[in-house]
Amino acid sequence: MILAKKVRSFLKLKYDAAFKILHLSNRLLELSERYVRKELRHSIRLMEDLNKFIEKEIISGELLKKIKKMKLKKNA
Repeated sequence: MILAKKVRSFLKLKYDAAFKILHLSNRLLELSERYVRKELRHSIRLMEDLNKFIEKEIISGELLKKIKKMKLKKNA
C-alpha cells in the first residue's frame, strides 16, 4: 500500500515536471513568434520608408546626381 502511494507520487512528479517543461517550451515559442512578427513589421515599415525616399529622389533627379558624385570621388 505504501509502495503504491510512493509510486503514484513519483509518477505525478514526473508528469508535473514534464508538463511544466512543455508549458515553458510553448511559452518561449510564443514569445519568439511575437518577437519575429514585431521585427518583421518594423523591417517592412523601414523598407516602405526607404522605397518612398528612393522614389522621391529618383523623381527629383537627385539620386542620379549623388551616385555620379560618389563615383567621381571613388575614381579620384
